[in-house]
Amino acid sequence: MIFVSEVMEKELDIYKSPLQEMVYESLTKFQLSYERVNTDEAISSANYKLFRRFEGVDIEI
Repeated sequence: MIFVSEVMEKELDIYKSPLQEMVYESLTKFQLSYERVNTDEAISSANYKLFRRFEGVDIEI
């Protein structure tokens, strides 16, 4: 089973990439609200299928 955290509305403590940092800076700059979750890495198509069921999110494989 893949770990999915509770929904959070706060920025990350540590960014994993420059793009991720830029996204959060833009959200703050334009005063856009957001929600996020922490998850384990999904490394197989079986894991992606689990994500597709979570909250109605549709991910194409």
